[in-house]
Amino acid sequence: MHDVIIIGAGPAGSSAAYELARAGLDVLILEKEPFPRYKTCGGGVTGRARRLLGDDVDLSSVVERECREVEVRFVDAGVTLQVERAAPIITMTMRDRFDLLLAERAKAEGAELVTGFRVTGIARDRHQITVSNGGKSYRGRFLIGADGATGSVARLIGRPPNKGVIPAIETEIFPAPGGDGMLGAAGAVPLFEFGAVPSGYGWVFPKRAHLSAGVLTTRRRFRNFRAEYARFERRLGLSGEVRREEHGYVIPVRPAGRRFGEDGVLLVGDAAGLVDPLTAEGISCAIGSGQLAARAIAEAKFDREKAVRLYEDLLSENILGELKAARNLARLLYRAPRLRTRIVREIGDRLADALASVFLGTSSYRNIMASMRVTSVVEFATRA
Repeated sequence: MHDVIIIGAGPAGSSAAYELARAGLDVLILEKEPFPRYKTCGGGVTGRARRLLGDDVDLSSVVERECREVEVRFVDAGVTLQVERAAPIITMTMRDRFDLLLAERAKAEGAELVTGFRVTGIARDRHQITVSNGGKSYRGRFLIGADGATGSVARLIGRPPNKGVIPAIETEIFPAPGGDGMLGAAGAVPLFEFGAVPSGYGWVFPKRAHLSAGVLTTRRRFRNFRAEYARFERRLGLSGEVRREEHGYVIPVRPAGRRFGEDGVLLVGDAAGLVDPLTAEGISCAIGSGQLAARAIAEAKFDREKAVRLYEDLLSENILGELKAARNLARLLYRAPRLRTRIVREIGDRLADALASVFLGTSSYRNIMASMRVTSVVEFATRA
């Protein structure tokens, strides 16, 4: 019998495991893939995510690049903005090594990690929760679902599919063997290109020896999505032959329902739909929600109802309000192109600078809205 079983060893699950183990609880992490495993993701760790991890986490062994400058383009407006800071705005990593680092950190604190375990069944009674894969089972007092947007925990406890998911394509681009080396000007700084695809954006993240590039759209059903990505890539100015590894996936940009826990099961990170709806960045919310779930369980002292209530209160206080403010800004960027063009041309530098501060964790979306003295995107547009 474990105190807490965690399904998924990504940033959400491993952050929860670390905090719980540090609090003295018996923690088991179950991960479906052996480590290290590839994870479809741009791999950009924002400054706010690093703040949540704390100074004791040394990322030097997994850093691909430290990026203190970011380029933001608005295609329709014909505007390109540069933002620069003294501290890294985004730290580039590959998720296989980043996730392994966080899992090993949790293990060093006392958590147990079992890989190659794909959960197919969850059974609950008053005293325990049993997870199984058809052959082996584990029992715990609490269960944390940290297995992503398409994970099994939410489905196995009877939750409906999250309808707030959007499609994305992410590609690792490498110089071809025997080619001319670097990948052109595209690898200079991280790039966010709003309007690269309808109702979405494209990105390029420079890594040590390759690029991570992709596109996403906030339209749930989008035809010829790969053709849109191909057009975006052609604009990047890649030089010489390249080799591509393309991956399609979905990103949850709305919470998966109004409740984030029930009967001893708490959902965190992408499994709970806790992702920045403006940038689709999920690592910081994953780390933050994992830490809050751990705090709730530790403080509830095995009281299931109290743990769920405390977790949802903590989410409301620390994450949900921020995501609501981000959704207001997302409506501007993705659903009102003419309005976006007007605002970007008039206050684009100010807006880009504010967004950089959000990435660094020194400001928030709520602060952006408050600085405009507005509560909705309509008011924002009127004041711009």
